[in-house]
Amino acid sequence: MNHQTTVTEKLPFPDNMNFRELGGYESADGRHVKHHMFYRSGMLCDLTDSADRAAFEKLRIKTILDFRSNGEADAAPDPAFEGTDYVHVCALYADDGTEVDFSPSDIRNMFTDPGTIAEQTGRMLADMYQSMAFKNPGFRRLFSEIEQGNVPILFHCTAGKDRTGVAAMLILLALGVDEAAVLRDYELTNLYRKDAIEAAASHHTDRFAGMPELKAMFALMEGVDRTSAECTLNAIKETYGNYDAYFEAEYGLTNEKLTALRDRFLE
Repeated sequence: MNHQTTVTEKLPFPDNMNFRELGGYESADGRHVKHHMFYRSGMLCDLTDSADRAAFEKLRIKTILDFRSNGEADAAPDPAFEGTDYVHVCALYADDGTEVDFSPSDIRNMFTDPGTIAEQTGRMLADMYQSMAFKNPGFRRLFSEIEQGNVPILFHCTAGKDRTGVAAMLILLALGVDEAAVLRDYELTNLYRKDAIEAAASHHTDRFAGMPELKAMFALMEGVDRTSAECTLNAIKETYGNYDAYFEAEYGLTNEKLTALRDRFLE
């Protein structure tokens, strides 16, 4: 099954929510990730329209896992859905252990010194993506919920691109999907958020005039760049040598448990 079907037949939610699922990707053994098990999105506070709520309820999602900081979650709380468990575990921390807010609006506050923005942004993203895959309580809770069978599961952050993007990569890797497909799924954020990226950029036309590097960095903050995801994958392999060793060390997923997950979620 070609995953392009999932892209063209988009779920009936606003594009800026970056709402999609991971079903259809091919694993190394020729099986495919089951549909309607793993959903990813941005924040859910926009699901206030009755039609959107009805569409969401049809997915029969058992668990919502919110990766946002307490500040982000308090500012835009998820709506409650009957029969769905809500779990909030921050998935991004600073070196001193404090939670990090990482919504696009928070990131845009960095745009104060155009002369250093490219350097600042590149360094920040590399550091964040390298550290996010290790000792992450949000991702550990994600795999715990999946192991316990609390699916279908929806995991999300604010824009559904960075914290959520890394989490989606890890699920696909655990199920044996190859790196090329994992990176393609990560980059789909730029398709799903295209209108939101362009709309946000339209408010900064004057600042972008004559400064293409600033516009490029802004697009990166609103969307994603493949090199960020590659920072995560390279950090994992440099630390553990291979993905199986990583999943066992970080999540207790031995070869036997990985096999069990694949038997459950591949078809």
